[in-house]
Amino acid sequence: MKESVLLSQIETVRPKQEPGHAIGVHSQSRWQGRDQILVGQETWRVAQCDSVLELRQRLSEQIDSPLVLITSLPTTEIGDDVRARLFK
Repeated sequence: MKESVLLSQIETVRPKQEPGHAIGVHSQSRWQGRDQILVGQETWRVAQCDSVLELRQRLSEQIDSPLVLITSLPTTEIGDDVRARLFK
């Protein structure tokens, strides 16, 4: 996944996002960029998550910056606990 595509997706949902909720992005192509990107004036953490365990781990980290999780996992494989902590 290219940074320009990710930025576009974040910009689409950012105005509606509640503080403390991460954004989940489904992508068949892996994130090859940095672990942080600048969206407007805000630094976002970016994590490629290839398993539900990785998703849970990233969501449990206590860091104040917004988070976007990129995964190829289908929604049906992601647990309700993970989906509840992602932006809807």
